[in-house]
Amino acid sequence: MSDLYNRYIDIEDLEDIELNHLKNAISSERNVQTCIEFIELFLMKRLIDIDYNHKRVQNSISQIINQPQIEVNTLAESACLGYR
Repeated sequence: MSDLYNRYIDIEDLEDIELNHLKNAISSERNVQTCIEFIELFLMKRLIDIDYNHKRVQNSISQIINQPQIEVNTLAESACLGYR
């Protein structure tokens, strides 16, 4: 992480497709208000996705606490995840 501290990092280097789409949309838009709306929508979508994943992880953590010997397959199934 210290390699990234206080440095300019190009968005393409982050390999985030949605972030690259945002960059392209902002770069091609002249209206500042529209750019702000693009950014707001992007961030709101990320917050919704984070909340969704948080609930799935929280469910798995609760199962581990309640049943310490639970199998990975059971956890994956309850969280709608694959074995990996």
